[in-house]
Amino acid sequence: GAITLFRKFSVLSRPRVAVGLSGGVDSSVAAHLLKKEGCEVLGVYMKNWDSVDEYGFCTGEKDYQDARHIANHLQIPFFEVNFVKQYWVDVFEGMLNDYQRGITPNPDILCNREIKFKQLLNYVQEKLGADYLATGHYARKREKQNGQFELLCGTDAIKDQTYFLAEITQSALKKALFPVGNLLKSQVREIANSLGIHVAQKRSSRGLCFVGKRNRFDEFLAQYIKPEEGPYVTYSKKVIGSHKGTSYYTIGQGARLKDQTDKWYIAEKDPDTNTIVVVNDWSHPALFVDSLRTCNASWITEPPSALFHPNVGRVYPDSTVLDFCFFFHWFRGLSASIEFDTRQDAENVE
Repeated sequence: GAITLFRKFSVLSRPRVAVGLSGGVDSSVAAHLLKKEGCEVLGVYMKNWDSVDEYGFCTGEKDYQDARHIANHLQIPFFEVNFVKQYWVDVFEGMLNDYQRGITPNPDILCNREIKFKQLLNYVQEKLGADYLATGHYARKREKQNGQFELLCGTDAIKDQTYFLAEITQSALKKALFPVGNLLKSQVREIANSLGIHVAQKRSSRGLCFVGKRNRFDEFLAQYIKPEEGPYVTYSKKVIGSHKGTSYYTIGQGARLKDQTDKWYIAEKDPDTNTIVVVNDWSHPALFVDSLRTCNASWITEPPSALFHPNVGRVYPDSTVLDFCFFFHWFRGLSASIEFDTRQDAENVE
């Protein structure tokens, strides 16, 4: 949290901290807490998308107005920075490529790595002279004896957002602050209410920032990836319906099948043949896995030395989510084969 970090700077000049104001309650309270600690706080709104939704409404414009109003309310300088081009190249194009390959990506992870904690961090340091970049993420960090920082889960286990920060660099983490990381969401709203911040009860953002108010993501995706009809088949090779392309579905998702009274779920996708295999039981073995293979490992600090042992390592993750243990085979520090003790929902490990 900000309080713990800035005690060590009390005898020095005030740190200048840029806060990424999204127009939501979390970043608003983050800015307030930093100002309360005596920091010189700057509010920065980051524009990543440049279009209106199908109703002619630009959700980004509403967020921008909220962020600007918050900065005025807190009496801090306010800036807007445009990363539309960078977001398209570094995040959105990669997301579309993944969908076309049959992979379900998470662009928020890329946005944090490539835009917020790279482009925005560089901007606030070079253009605004900021010492740190703060956000409203529910996350914490801790300095190790060697001067490196570890990324820790937020106190609010339900709102924890470290998953979305998992690929930022060590240098970025050193300059990052998470003032609300030690708080519960309910506490954050209480603080905002006490300050009279107008977004105190604003709903947390859900889904992707560029989809706007669309009820269906597939309608948005169809503007960039042409639908291509393919078959729904069972494991017995029986065709029971049609879909509009593997890019539009993910493992474990419910399949919308006409003239079918049973609920069907997506078990496999084959982008090469544009075929989706479905099962009609949510507990079907095909919807669970007992192992997975990862690639392109990202380490904010150095990899644990135990992972490089030539033998199989048995790992017990210290996590409220990964409450199972597994065997971990490590390959040259880049990829891993993981075998679970208990079968896991394939939708959660895809």
